[in-house]
Amino acid sequence: MKKLFFALSFSMIALIGQSNTAQAASNFNIGALGGIGILSNSGGSPFTYGLETDYKFDPSWSVGLLFNALTPNSVSVAGTSYTVGLSNLDLAIKYIMDQWSFGVLLGFETFSTNVPGASGGSYMNYGLVAGYDFQLGSNFSLGPQIDLLWNGQSGGYQETDILAAIKYWF
Repeated sequence: MKKLFFALSFSMIALIGQSNTAQAASNFNIGALGGIGILSNSGGSPFTYGLETDYKFDPSWSVGLLFNALTPNSVSVAGTSYTVGLSNLDLAIKYIMDQWSFGVLLGFETFSTNVPGASGGSYMNYGLVAGYDFQLGSNFSLGPQIDLLWNGQSGGYQETDILAAIKYWF
């Protein structure tokens, strides 16, 4: 049992210390996102999906686009169920340290609903993004990503997206 523990510990240390060869050799990625989105002013955690692309213009910096959408969320108003939909398109600027990335988001969101008397629209949003890429070979990575977005509208809300990201590097 001790030998197994030490073998697993050594393997984990070797894996954590492994260089990020796919990202170091590649400057561009495209990825798929999936997870949950949590809105501060409504119940439920709708499924969130999206696409992301980044270009490393420097070994430590990247710029890219992030699109995500929440599946329509059902909201109950006075006992009647209504649908609320939300999608975001943001410019992402990230600082990269090994497999970690931290950045800022700036973009806009569209909001739609079938609640009588309420209208949808487009609003500016801003936020933070953080993630980690586990290398799955020379061109693929998989890892967690979290986005925190604030709506620029007066009386707006916060959206937290907890996502898994799979990326292809080339």
